[in-house]
Parts: sequence; C-alpha cells; structure tokens
Amino acid sequence: MLMARRQQRGALGQQDQAVLNRSTKTRTRLRPSAAKPLVAVSATMKPCFSTTLGSSWTDDVLPRCLATPPTETFRVLFVGLGGGALPTYLLEHCKGRSVAVETVEYDPRVIKAATDFFGFKVDNTTNQVECSDGGAAVSRRAGKRIYDSVIVDAFGADDSVPESCSDQSFANATWSMLRPGGKLIQHVWFRQLLGVMNIYKNQFGANHVSDRTVSMFANYLITATYEGSSASTTA
Repeated sequence: MLMARRQQRGALGQQDQAVLNRSTKTRTRLRPSAAKPLVAVSATMKPCFSTTLGSSWTDDVLPRCLATPPTETFRVLFVGLGGGALPTYLLEHCKGRSVAVETVEYDPRVIKAATDFFGFKVDNTTNQVECSDGGAAVSRRAGKRIYDSVIVDAFGADDSVPESCSDQSFANATWSMLRPGGKLIQHVWFRQLLGVMNIYKNQFGANHVSDRTVSMFANYLITATYEGSSASTTA
C-alpha cells in the first residue's frame, strides 16, 4: 500500500502527462516541497496545498457545464491548482458555453510551474488564479450564490486535508456559495472520509451527500449537492 501511494503521488511532469494521455484516465499528485512556503500564513492555520482529483470529476461537472443555457455562465471554483490540467480541460471541452473558472492555490511555485511548463494560461475573465490559502479564500466568497461547482483537492504537508479546508466553517461557506443544484466535490483519503462526510451531511443534509472510491479504496471523492436548504437550519 505504501508503494502504491508513492507511485500515485508521482511527479509534476507525470501529472500533466497522465492528463494529456486520456486513455489512461489516471493522474498523480504533486507532493509539496519540504522547503519553507514562500507566502505568509497565520500561525493558527494549516495551509492547503494541492494534489489531483483524477478524471472522475468529469462524470459530473462536464455534463452539467454542457447543459448550461447559452445565455448563462457556468462558474467553477477549484481549490488546488496542481499542473492546471483540470481547469484547462473544462475550458477546452465545454465548448459553446460561457465558462468562468477561478482557482485558489496556496503555493506560488505551483502556479509558476503550471504557467511556465504545462501550458496553463491565466485569463482575468475566464481562468483566474488567486494565490491564497484555500480555506481563507472560500470564506471570503461565502454568501455569493454564483457557483455551479466547488472542487476541492487540497492537502497539508502531513498528507491530510487541513481543518481550514474541511471543518464546519468551510462546509457552511461552500454551502452558501452554490446555486441550487450546485455541487461541492472534495478529494479525501480514507482515514478522513467519515469525519468529513459527517460535517457535510450536517450542513447539506444526509440525503444530499455521497462518496465514491477513486482508486483501491484508499482515496475518495465526496459530493455534496445544494438543494435550497441546510440540514443545520432545518433540523
């Protein structure tokens, strides 16, 4: 299992090559450098670094994007940039639709690598990037019901999803950002699955939260759908 996880993490170059080779349907995560972060972070907040979700998210996000009426804009917030393949894929494949993508990435070195080496193109209208902690960035967007999807793929240096990207405050904020029918999709390791699932069930309602395994029952995608009410306010 340890060897499998090491292989899964891979290198940044392997990450984007896997996406370009769509037949494999696999992606590897970028492990944060052990070097000191280049941006300041509150001593009480564990920053969110990015990894990768794999192609599983396209089963949900891309069809909903393509179903968006031409007069409306499909808005997505990514928490975690990686090599930039996920927002690039969405913008390239949701043709004929108005799409607005925002990405939050904690480490400026990841942003530089994505733009310098992997063809990720920043655009202030359709493909914006913010260098910030994921939890803090989501908190600033709370209450703005303009997003169709919030996709979270962020891990701390200890290989766990930090509280700032998985606690009740984060769930409250993401719930308040989604349009009716909008979805939060988050990548977690198995050891955190039940805890994070319960937090989202408390906010979105148990019937609106589900999970599915991504690979070898080691990592999972949690999906929470906003249906117009909060379990924590209707209970």
